[in-house]
Amino acid sequence: MKNSDMSRPLYEVDPEIANAIDNEARRQHEGLELIASENFVSEAVLEAAGKNLGDVLRVGVYLTDMQAYSAMNEVYVKHFEAPYPARTAIAVAALPLGAAVEMDAIVG
Repeated sequence: MKNSDMSRPLYEVDPEIANAIDNEARRQHEGLELIASENFVSEAVLEAAGKNLGDVLRVGVYLTDMQAYSAMNEVYVKHFEAPYPARTAIAVAALPLGAAVEMDAIVG
C-alpha cells in the first residue's frame, strides 16, 4: 500500500488497541524498573566488604529482552554517578528462575 500523503499514517490503529499496547509497555517498564531496583548490585554486600557503588569498575547486564535496555539504563543511572562504571549488556535466551534481568559486578 502506497502512502502519498506522509502526514497521514499508513495504517489506522484502533485507539483501544493502541492504548492497550501503551499500557502493556508501561507495565513492563515499571516491572523491569522494580526488578532491577530490588536486585541491583547489593549495597549491603559492598558495605560488608568495605566498599560502595563508587568502587564498582564494571557491570555485566544480561537481558532476556533488549527492548528493556532503556528501562534498565534509567535504573542504572539512578544507582551510579558519572563517570559510570564500564558496562556490557548482553541479550540472553533465558535466565534462571524466569528472571528478566541479571547483573554482575567487578569491584576494585
